[in-house]
Amino acid sequence: MQSAINTAVYMEVGLKTDFTAEELENLKNFISVVTRCGSWTLQYKKQLGRIRSGLDDLSSLNNTAWAGILSHAAQAGFPQNSTFLGCKGSRSTTRGYTCGLWILFHTMLTSCYNTAPGSVSALRAIHGYIDSYFTCAHCRSHFLSMAERMKLLEIGDDQTAILAFWEAHNQVNHRLSTETHDPYFPKVQFPPRSLCKRCSDTTGQFNTDYVFSFLMRHYRKVLTPFGKSRSVNVSDGDDETVGNKAVEYKTRVAGFRVNTEIEDPDVFGASVMFMLVLGAMFCLFLLLRRKLRVFNCRRPFYSSV
Repeated sequence: MQSAINTAVYMEVGLKTDFTAEELENLKNFISVVTRCGSWTLQYKKQLGRIRSGLDDLSSLNNTAWAGILSHAAQAGFPQNSTFLGCKGSRSTTRGYTCGLWILFHTMLTSCYNTAPGSVSALRAIHGYIDSYFTCAHCRSHFLSMAERMKLLEIGDDQTAILAFWEAHNQVNHRLSTETHDPYFPKVQFPPRSLCKRCSDTTGQFNTDYVFSFLMRHYRKVLTPFGKSRSVNVSDGDDETVGNKAVEYKTRVAGFRVNTEIEDPDVFGASVMFMLVLGAMFCLFLLLRRKLRVFNCRRPFYSSV
């Protein structure tokens, strides 16, 4: 996701020479929402904050000023390179940035569910970014037409915003499924039954209650540097770091709870335990080896007849 942000600010926003008032406002909204709606490290959040503060008091913007804002953020360590490891395609022309951008957008929406600035604000910031900066002209045109048809900017509650954007993404996947894309990563309706059996039936009909719960689990989980699974409590919006325990999500449409298990292992704890066991086995080996040497030295010598 960070690679998608880096590509966006350097390669897409950076192509602008002069910014209109609407483009500047859309950029401010997007950077503000990205900063607040994501499971970023404290360091990366501070770096994004430098970009955000650089835009706050501006009434106009040009390419030179934007480059200066990015340079100020780079001094704090804001990365200038993008490596799409999780979105790497089988060819250099497939997946990559657009894959990372979709993941970033879904993460923004789910991370701000029922917490400021909210998923509705995130959806509007996404719409504004695509409208002003997305460099694929026909992609932008398709998205804006779809957004108008689906009335995305008229949505007023967070859960609907999350589900509407999920539906929009599936519409894009359906349209692109007939075109030539990465054969190793076909465009399918998400989530497939291999990831969530209860999200759809065998005919492909989706159950939006289960889909919503899946999206909250899927996009709001990240592995922190310490191997913990960090999630956000749906009920109150507070961040918490959890291990292997159940987290309950309740949709506002359905009157039931879906108990979803956080399945990521405690990688850090497992690694420490493995090293401790390995060290204990090595110490035991040295101890046994020393005892065998002492035993061999004390054995009586019997000469052969």
